[in-house]
Amino acid sequence: MKRKEVVMHKIEDMVCDAVSSVMRQYKRSVIGTEELYIGKKNIPLARSIARNFCFHIMHFYYGFTYPVIAQRAGMTEKSVMRCVRKYHQYTMSDPLYIEIRSVVKKTIGNEQ
Repeated sequence: MKRKEVVMHKIEDMVCDAVSSVMRQYKRSVIGTEELYIGKKNIPLARSIARNFCFHIMHFYYGFTYPVIAQRAGMTEKSVMRCVRKYHQYTMSDPLYIEIRSVVKKTIGNEQ
């Protein structure tokens, strides 16, 4: 496997674990990496949140371009950009996003 693919896979695993742990606390559905990119319309909340976090981390922390992320996810560039924009909007106001963000930041801090 190429280095890029390994990094992307680790990001997806970490984010899905963080989202699932928080969603379990609220007795909501959880997410696994195998179902992260399934579906285009009306996807479950956990999947939507995990995608938003994955794309943000891939782009801003690791420097992956939107076309590269879009190709991996089987989505358009605009859709990936919309997910990143949602991340930025919701992490300022939504309690669920704020909690997941703190879990992800702790995990990233432990890995570096």
